[in-house]
Amino acid sequence: MSEEIIPHWMLTRGPSKSFKVWSAACSTGEEPYTIAMVLQDASARYGFDYRIVGSDISTKALQKAVDAIYKESAISVISMEMRKRYFLRGKDKTFPRVRIIPSLRSKVQFKRLNLMDNIFETDPAFDLIFCRNLLIYFDRTTQEAVLRKLAAKLRLGGYLFIGHSESIYSMNLPLRQIRPTIFQRE
Repeated sequence: MSEEIIPHWMLTRGPSKSFKVWSAACSTGEEPYTIAMVLQDASARYGFDYRIVGSDISTKALQKAVDAIYKESAISVISMEMRKRYFLRGKDKTFPRVRIIPSLRSKVQFKRLNLMDNIFETDPAFDLIFCRNLLIYFDRTTQEAVLRKLAAKLRLGGYLFIGHSESIYSMNLPLRQIRPTIFQRE
């Protein structure tokens, strides 16, 4: 995303446009906040605005995403530099927690959405959609139906990321594979 997609987007769309990302099936928000960290760093370098929509069917999971409070152990894979920039530490040493900083939380909007619905109540023309590790729970026909609806929400040239254990092989979709789990809308 940061090495290829954003530089390509800057060349074709430019900083005057807002980079729009949808994290479908975002659960408790780790994915959209991680995307926000990467985009915030890229925004500082290239000078563009961005916004992220995170959706999930579970209102309980979405409330946790909105709260943006996580166990400190959950961020151990994040570099110390990013931890210092994007997290606030809780004061309770017996129950160590962190919270995403307010400026980053403001870049992510959460909404309840069922990917099995016929119509998705989201913005049109996303530049990037993440739908990782959800399709494995559906049969092949349902996978293709969900992917078709997601592809319809991508702008031409936009990207779809799926999970490593998922495949769109032999599906009739307006997507071309550019990496094993990355597809571009044609």
